[in-house]
Amino acid sequence: MTKKEAPMNYILTYKFSQDHLELFFGAIRSSGGFNNNPTAEQFTAAYKRLLLRSSIQGRNGNCTKQDETDTLEVIGDTYKAKSSTDSNITNQMVMKQLVQDNTEIVLVVAIGTVGHFVKEDHDLVKERLLDPYDFGAYGRYEFFLYTTSVGVIIAILSLVASITGLLEKQGGTLAMAIVHAIWSLQLLVSTALLAKVLASAEKKVYIGTSTCDLLDDANHDHTCSHLISGVVFGFIGTILFLVDTIVYTKTVLSTQ
Repeated sequence: MTKKEAPMNYILTYKFSQDHLELFFGAIRSSGGFNNNPTAEQFTAAYKRLLLRSSIQGRNGNCTKQDETDTLEVIGDTYKAKSSTDSNITNQMVMKQLVQDNTEIVLVVAIGTVGHFVKEDHDLVKERLLDPYDFGAYGRYEFFLYTTSVGVIIAILSLVASITGLLEKQGGTLAMAIVHAIWSLQLLVSTALLAKVLASAEKKVYIGTSTCDLLDDANHDHTCSHLISGVVFGFIGTILFLVDTIVYTKTVLSTQ
């Protein structure tokens, strides 16, 4: 065979080395902190984080990255699924990660806005030597704050369980799906009750003036806009919990 007929002009021998494999194992080991001998469960959790977050990067170890070869590129602008099964699994992982991150933010905003309203309104009523609970709305405020606070805890625990691999244990995903389904209903009920309180506050009862108008005219630190924000973010949080429930349910069904 002549030089002109040769299939290639040169060979990149570095591509055939074991450095890329060593970089992969180094990334797995580094995710365990001082633990250089991960168990099978820890390896699975670290591998999922690498799949979800980024490609392998050169780190301290037996070798360093010498070129731009993608060792483990799963998610990116040029991502192409090699099979529909791998694509579905990866999409579910990304969906769960995004929903869990956004759920925490949404519920924290709801807690902050409604919590501020309740505190300021409670102090205002106390100044007038009245019992805040005589007005009937404080029980619903507390129910909403309790539900959203527990929702944040569930979202954080769900994220931790996903990262550490606890969901891979028998019944873990099913249990998480049930918890999210129950709390979706709880969020829906508590937010609906808060919306009812808001609707009552917007009614014209005092000589053609509503409670919301009185708060606005008095230039108080709390207005009905705080309740509106709480209702909006409460319903958004409910939707995110429902999406998470669907994702977990699909994961359970796909493994059966």
